[in-house]
Amino acid sequence: MSFLPAFDSAKERERFTARLEAFSDLVFGFSLSLLAIRLDVPANVRDILNPTRAVPFVITFAIICGMWLEHYRIFRYHFVAHPLEVILNFIFLFGLAALPFAVQTFIQFPSEPISISLYFADFALVLLVLSILRWRGLMQGRGDLNERERLRDWKRLLIQTSVAAIMIVMVVIGFGAGTGAEPDKLLYPGHSRIRHSSALDCAPASEVSAQDIWAVRVSNPRPTGCKPAALPLS
Repeated sequence: MSFLPAFDSAKERERFTARLEAFSDLVFGFSLSLLAIRLDVPANVRDILNPTRAVPFVITFAIICGMWLEHYRIFRYHFVAHPLEVILNFIFLFGLAALPFAVQTFIQFPSEPISISLYFADFALVLLVLSILRWRGLMQGRGDLNERERLRDWKRLLIQTSVAAIMIVMVVIGFGAGTGAEPDKLLYPGHSRIRHSSALDCAPASEVSAQDIWAVRVSNPRPTGCKPAALPLS
């Protein structure tokens, strides 16, 4: 049993497709607006044009605009409101709506493998869904494309699928790097001594330097049951 309403005529199916395309345009506009709203005003005026904040925003904005053009072309020449196509379109809109969160996470944690993986995974999802929609339309011969335009769409499909595959590989590598690292390094990447905090806190004062004690105390609480090491007298 289909979740779509029964279409008694081609005109009713076209009306449903038009409403679905209008709803998709609304999600596009919402994503672009939310992308700009999430750009918080920095505390320091010198950080207004910080590349780590501006570059991801500009690139993501341009990619979303490009996706709108591709989405329009798919609806113009290839899309027919069948259940699978409608489900794929909603999955695409889900990835599109999640892009502002992925971008903000990437801006806040630009060097963390998990945030980078989330950013590229979102793009891989929307590109993959667009590729499937275009592929189904081309295989079923939908639309009024001539041979030259059809060949151009096959090339676009190949490029989109290749880019999505590359992003998926990057996500797998980044996620494996993020989960495979030691938890204390993920939380405190700047302190290489933290993994020895227990040994330092319980070590005799004569074997611990003042620098070691300071690095551990400011980054990691002392384990219970250990006597705090005293600073060596100079």
